[in-house]
Amino acid sequence: MSRELKAAGFAIHDHGTPILPIAVNDDDLVYQAAGRLEQEGVFANPVVFPAVPPGQAIIRISLMATHTEEQLRTALQKFMLVGKELRII
Repeated sequence: MSRELKAAGFAIHDHGTPILPIAVNDDDLVYQAAGRLEQEGVFANPVVFPAVPPGQAIIRISLMATHTEEQLRTALQKFMLVGKELRII
């Protein structure tokens, strides 16, 4: 997922864990993205200050071994849709 999100143009802070922080760097935009993703059926956490430094808002997703390939492909497609719509990518 990390590789595919990076290839799509997202800035990923990959630390080798199943939790992927996706840089958005704008509080309003991160809330919009999380809301749109939810509308598309993808749960993602918006993370803003004070959990991250000011101006470094992220969307955080948690991957699990129980996610199917189809679920991951669908989530990736929805991230790309919302990322383009909101000009994150």
